[in-house]
Amino acid sequence: MLGGIDTPNGRVEFLQMVGITQRELDWLREDPTTQRVERLINIMRKDNPLLITDLNRTKEYV
Repeated sequence: MLGGIDTPNGRVEFLQMVGITQRELDWLREDPTTQRVERLINIMRKDNPLLITDLNRTKEYV
């Protein structure tokens, strides 16, 4: 999560969506825990610190 701010209209939380492959999705579904998601994110950040989705990515992280 990128954090949040309080506004006159209430609190706003910023979320980031990240593209993953079918294999990575299947791997997450095997054990759908926050720890497993964090593990995948940390592995992906080694090559892509901002987690920008590359539609042409062929590398898989699991």
